[in-house]
Amino acid sequence: VSGKTSSGKMTVQNALVQRKVRLHQKHLDESAILIQKRQRGNVCRRRTFADQTKLFDKRISDVKTLEMILRKNGKGSASLKKSELDNDFAYIPPPATVSIMAMQIAFLFGLKDAESEDHFWVQFEHLLRYMILPGLFTEDTNMNPILPWLSHGNGTRLLFHLILMSLKYFLRTLKFSEIEECHVKSSGTVKRFLQVILVKGSASNGEEVLTKCREICGLGCVPDTAKIPSSLKIDFVEFCSDILNQVGGKIVPAHAREKGKQCITEKSRNISSLLFGVLCDAASLSDDKTYVRMWQHLLCIPLLTWKVPDSSLQWFVAPRDGEHSSAFSKGVALFLKLNQRNLDEGRLDLCLPYVKLTKVPIPSTVAFLSNLVQLCMICPYVNPSLPSNYFEVEDALLFFRLIAFVLDAVPIGTFSDRSAVVWVEESSSSHVPIIIPPVIIDRCKGICHMCYRN
Repeated sequence: VSGKTSSGKMTVQNALVQRKVRLHQKHLDESAILIQKRQRGNVCRRRTFADQTKLFDKRISDVKTLEMILRKNGKGSASLKKSELDNDFAYIPPPATVSIMAMQIAFLFGLKDAESEDHFWVQFEHLLRYMILPGLFTEDTNMNPILPWLSHGNGTRLLFHLILMSLKYFLRTLKFSEIEECHVKSSGTVKRFLQVILVKGSASNGEEVLTKCREICGLGCVPDTAKIPSSLKIDFVEFCSDILNQVGGKIVPAHAREKGKQCITEKSRNISSLLFGVLCDAASLSDDKTYVRMWQHLLCIPLLTWKVPDSSLQWFVAPRDGEHSSAFSKGVALFLKLNQRNLDEGRLDLCLPYVKLTKVPIPSTVAFLSNLVQLCMICPYVNPSLPSNYFEVEDALLFFRLIAFVLDAVPIGTFSDRSAVVWVEESSSSHVPIIIPPVIIDRCKGICHMCYRN
């Protein structure tokens, strides 16, 4: 009996071993198949990307050659709207061709990798420059490439991808510590495209183009006549502020306190001014809520007055035609009006964009205060010490009322000689200290500057 029992146990053990061997072999076979699938997919993707890139480059080359011939012979498209912005277009491609190439660039956008990224963004700029922009400046409705896209979902998706790629272009360019002149020129093309579809409108059926594109970007100046899925919408204000946050490659560039404004290159500021201008112009056409949202997002960007050139900051502080206040003063008044309840309850943090301090080591209240102080120094409507006749008592009263709310909300130590420290909750039972950069504290201390005394 004992011999039969041991024999049975051995049989069971052998069966278990064989079962494990079979399961292991099955796992190896499945893994090999999966690896082969992914490898074949990668090879197919690279081959398809190379073929489509070659085809796209050939088409762009043909268009550039045709335009060169037209210029050489002194000819051009007679339907182009005559203005100083449009005289460099000599040929308007057919809308059907533009649609094909726009879908092609959207396809390539999903397949590009780090090795092909540089060439892809050159292709994207060429698409805007030679294919899309000429049609937007023509007064011939039949030649406007975007109009056919407005009536169906695939066209909306294509517009979404073009706007997204435009913003990604700025994000990629402004992350560079060293920017070449060609990047500045290409950024001008991308800026012109965004300005046409979000601010000025095309030469033909401009309102239709503006309506659709502004709906995609969440710039609510018009009623949502055609419901757009949330997956095809872009938070344009937040996206632009995130890009401007990274001008110079970092939130706060290295040696910012020692180098001052020179820690950010002139070319970086020139490119950031393009995006800054589009954002401000687009938001100024929107309702008060969108305008205030743009205003408070911009003022929560650390070192804003260093990341944007002085010429662009004039949009904020300079007198505007037909009005007795600046865009900065208007933002102060609307911010107080729309957030009065939270401000009265001492909850300024609920009025400002959320900032993850482990990623950006500057509380939004501190960045907000530093930019308020710096902009007040150059705004003639709220600073009586500036040599101008634009000072407005009402604007100044609103500004210092806002300053009073902000001073109650900033961390203790913001105005001390030492670095201010904020404790951030890392988990339910622990906190980590975040040290606010000294350069930000220095800018907040500008509230005590002599220029505020009358």
